[in-house]
Amino acid sequence: MAGTNFFTAVSATCSVAFVREDGQAMFAKCDAVPPTTANVFAKGCLMIREDNGTTYQNTGTFASPTWTLNGTGAVGATGATGYTGPVGTGATGYTGPLGGIGATGATGPAITGSTGYTGPDGGIGATGATGPEITGSTGYTGPVGADGSTGATGYTGDGLVGATGDTGPASVVAGPTGATGYSGFDGGIGPMGATGATGYTGYTA
Repeated sequence: MAGTNFFTAVSATCSVAFVREDGQAMFAKCDAVPPTTANVFAKGCLMIREDNGTTYQNTGTFASPTWTLNGTGAVGATGATGYTGPVGTGATGYTGPLGGIGATGATGPAITGSTGYTGPDGGIGATGATGPEITGSTGYTGPVGADGSTGATGYTGDGLVGATGDTGPASVVAGPTGATGYSGFDGGIGPMGATGATGYTGYTA
């Protein structure tokens, strides 16, 4: 038979029905995640999610709904670990015969590609002009220093000639020879004059 629509839309994806006298909805449906709009759903309101067939219940408050999926109770305690049976080693399977070695394929002919075109040799570029040779100017030659003065010639002493001894009387016995006279001392060599300073040499360019 034809049904009766008791639902009133509160959003594009949610409608409510069975609203209490105080305006709080006790039953609703949606096509997506249940909305958490304040001041619409009573505490304990049931919500059917039609896109996947699950149901929710508002476990929060009228001002702040919290939708809890039904059928998701607390996880029970973990049972004790069962006995581990002995580890058995299975028999080694049959080793099949080795496959034969396939025939060696024929060797393809060696094909040498044609030699590529050798381009013409590039011409030798012209030799650049030789730049002019520039000789730098000769530096200034400094003046020649004056010659130092020549020192005075030292005094030459006069050697005294000793007096000739007396001639002894003529006799068969020769008389004694007189003593040789005293030789005078040589005069010292005068000091050398100072050497003049060397003249300045000019720079070379």
